[in-house]
Amino acid sequence: MRLLDAFGKDFIIIETVGVGQTEIDIMDIADTTVVVLVPESGDEIQTMKAGLMEIADISLVNKCDRDGANSLVSELRKMFEMHSNNRPAGWKIPVIPTQANENVGIDIVVDEIFKHKEFLEKNEKSIERKSRIRLQELRDILTEEIDRRFKSIEENGFLNEYLEKVKSGELNPYDAAIDLLNKKDFLEKKSNSCKEI
Repeated sequence: MRLLDAFGKDFIIIETVGVGQTEIDIMDIADTTVVVLVPESGDEIQTMKAGLMEIADISLVNKCDRDGANSLVSELRKMFEMHSNNRPAGWKIPVIPTQANENVGIDIVVDEIFKHKEFLEKNEKSIERKSRIRLQELRDILTEEIDRRFKSIEENGFLNEYLEKVKSGELNPYDAAIDLLNKKDFLEKKSNSCKEI
């Protein structure tokens, strides 16, 4: 996503494998999350409710020509209406029936995505959320980089003296960690991260 953004792409679409009650990390990455359901997933709505409530900005029911599509659309609309206080004020989650293979409803989906984009640009809480996401991304990158460097020095035996002193009680883990973070060998980048990817 960052590479595509760096190459100047205006729109980046991320497709996930699905969403349950725990697979909601996409909400920390995407500006607009579109949850796609099909009529056959009606029985799964109960188990998916928590995830849907938390991440959906737009919901669509694809294959709307199939049996059960209308009832699923109605159920979702009621569900989002009942939980509207969990959403940013001013944004009502649209539930759009679509039939992608016949291009039915796709223009409405695109319109709603642009409406949501405009909403985000004017909404203070959404701007604050984006700032929090950027800060969390910085924390995640720092944590990954520290972990990478720790593994590197662990492999080359640099940690052995610290491990022995901590094991024997000569040095407490806190002081050992602070001392390691202050070491030049730990702070210097040992390898090119891009090559490791």
